[in-house]
Amino acid sequence: MRRKCPNQMSLLTRYFKMPLMRILGRNFYKYYKKLAKSQYYSLEKLQEIQFNKFKEILEIAYNNVDFYNNLYKEKGIKFSDISSLKDISKLPIITKKELKKIPLDNITNRLVKKDKIIKNSTSGSTGKPFVFALNWGKKDKIEALKIRNFEYTGYAYGRKYFSLWGFTPADNYKSKLFKRFILKRQLLDSINLNKVNKEIYSRILMKNQNNYLEGYASGLVILAKYMISKGYKTNLCGILSSAESLIPKHREYLQEAFGKKIYNRYGTREFGDIAIECMKHTGLHINMESFIVEIVNENGKLCKPGEMGLIVVTDLDNKVMPFIRYHLEDYASIMLEKCTCGRFSTLLSPPEGRIVDTIVTPSGKHLSFGFFVLMFEDYPIIDQFQVVQVDKKNIELKIIKNENFSEKVFISLLRKVEKYCEPMRVKVNYVLEIPLEKSGKMRIVKGLYGLE
Repeated sequence: MRRKCPNQMSLLTRYFKMPLMRILGRNFYKYYKKLAKSQYYSLEKLQEIQFNKFKEILEIAYNNVDFYNNLYKEKGIKFSDISSLKDISKLPIITKKELKKIPLDNITNRLVKKDKIIKNSTSGSTGKPFVFALNWGKKDKIEALKIRNFEYTGYAYGRKYFSLWGFTPADNYKSKLFKRFILKRQLLDSINLNKVNKEIYSRILMKNQNNYLEGYASGLVILAKYMISKGYKTNLCGILSSAESLIPKHREYLQEAFGKKIYNRYGTREFGDIAIECMKHTGLHINMESFIVEIVNENGKLCKPGEMGLIVVTDLDNKVMPFIRYHLEDYASIMLEKCTCGRFSTLLSPPEGRIVDTIVTPSGKHLSFGFFVLMFEDYPIIDQFQVVQVDKKNIELKIIKNENFSEKVFISLLRKVEKYCEPMRVKVNYVLEIPLEKSGKMRIVKGLYGLE
């Protein structure tokens, strides 16, 4: 019989680990305590917080970031023109492609000292690596939202949980210590989902029903289908699907294998968690204290609530590299429904665009969208990539070079791809363009085996 799901931080975490992290210079628990209160603010109060933080970010961008200063002056936009949240539509939408062409110094706050800037990179749902900047203040706010988001799903931050994850970038000693000591995260390899590992993971989860599982949608579905085929079932405290689109059919598989508590999370490497589903499963609550989320049509005009469109996000916490009306190339809608959980934050429909696809190697490895995205994020030397499984023995890697392309660096990346894909052969094809699908979406992984 399952014990009660741990929905509160342990005393050890609250009164020892969190103060210790504060001593070590991490302030995320301080930010979390504010978020714990603001989650129940009225919509009007949340919008007031958004506008006050937005004015601060816009002032930084206008006065201290060369890219925005030049752009807004060119468009004839003055800081005084923005007097309400609605006025944000007066500002131009920014794309990743546009920012990639700008030197990092020109899109970062010139008042921030170089030694305080942290560089990171992302590939997103399009396979286009992009270097961006932040600082520890932004990282702490990302972590603070993670604590609150765990609570939205009825689980407690700092309690043991399982992570069915793929490629994980090399961590330094402090990062490993943080994940083991604070997060208590136990990693399950979603790459080597062969029969042996699927059996092992199934038994682990059936024995640990008072725990929580997160993972790529693809990896979760593969494991769920295996458990269903074997007649296995567990009833976990929660399943959190991330990194890839969670379609209704996949949710059904997860419910049948793991229990009814399935949650969808939407976030990006640049921002952290943008929105998350709560226990009422009405939609994804936008973390309004940290983001302004707009839905626009192909012409950049705001969509009506309930109307599908492109997701545009403004980050209210990154004072190093402001992201103002940033195009994420995913699709969703602002929902008309209101959640009955007691929170008044705006709801986002389940985002689409991160197409779930997977490559299965002869040795049984499952290499998904999320796996390749994380691998390529550390190599911002290409403009775009696509991985195509030609047949059971061959893979084509389509590459569009950028101005930073280095053959030596690329060989290092290629060796990683070959290692994970072996014994399949990987053929590199340098191209000038990677065509979209008929749907208009980009598939960065095209395997032979769908998950439907």
